Amino acid sequence: MKENDEAYARTRPAPAGNSALEQYEEFALRADFGLALRRSRLRSALGSLIHRLCRLYEAMSLGRAAPRACAVSAGLYTGSGDGEPIELPLDDIVGSIDAKGRHVARPPRLARRDYDAWAAFYTTARERGPERVGGRYGEGGFYVDSGANAAILIEVARSLGYDSIPALARAPASRGGDLLCARAPRRRGALGLA
Repeated sequence: MKENDEAYARTRPAPAGNSALEQYEEFALRADFGLALRRSRLRSALGSLIHRLCRLYEAMSLGRAAPRACAVSAGLYTGSGDGEPIELPLDDIVGSIDAKGRHVARPPRLARRDYDAWAAFYTTARERGPERVGGRYGEGGFYVDSGANAAILIEVARSLGYDSIPALARAPASRGGDLLCARAPRRRGALGLA
């Protein structure tokens, strides 16, 4: 897989007439994109595996898997209404919201065809900071809207070394027990579950 991504990074040569600096910047962007693409695939696969293991744990009547039992980070969502701006830790993103409004236990995934949009957002975010995503807290963490740019915005922020991203948190869905209990702030050496 790594060889394929590196080969992809070299497939599109720079247009004739570009300076050496522009060619280097293009090469560096493609290398960063290849790394982001691999991380996105790995994160998606691991997230799906963890979700299936938690479901299996519950199906075997062993109880509720603790990481999925408590969903909302204390202090991030106050429940005061839609459109509340928050600073969302990237590690709290556990899934996406599909077109029907259902929670999908897999974050949006970067695709190979997203390079041009990723490069544009990367260049902008390098100067102005990461762009805002939308979504809501649900079972296990934050679910981002599954728009075309959600995966790109998240992976750009990760590639630039951001730990969090600005987000608009809508009111949580009441169906299906999306909001069950609140999670206490994370502390070193503690489980962080209330």
